[in-house]
Amino acid sequence: MAGYLGQGKFSMIGFFATRILNAIGHIYGAKLLLEYAIIAQKKIDELGKEHFEYPYYAGKVASAKFFAHNLLPIVGNILRIIKEGYNSVMEIPEASFLLE
Repeated sequence: MAGYLGQGKFSMIGFFATRILNAIGHIYGAKLLLEYAIIAQKKIDELGKEHFEYPYYAGKVASAKFFAHNLLPIVGNILRIIKEGYNSVMEIPEASFLLE
């Protein structure tokens, strides 16, 4: 974003705002899941697999792993899209959107 500001391409920030917020949400969600998984793993180590709460804590760890492997990589794609700055949609004439 700093690059777009330096180039005077202010409209690009708004253009990518939804993607930026989406990426931030994924990163923050991953952070929270990781924190919960660390706590859950400590409880698993403390209580053992035979304890009745084991499935609950194991689910926390599994959820964090799933998110990290299946959803968090989307952030890399979002970053790539923002860096490319491909905005051909902004070249469509306004008249293209009008109905007569």
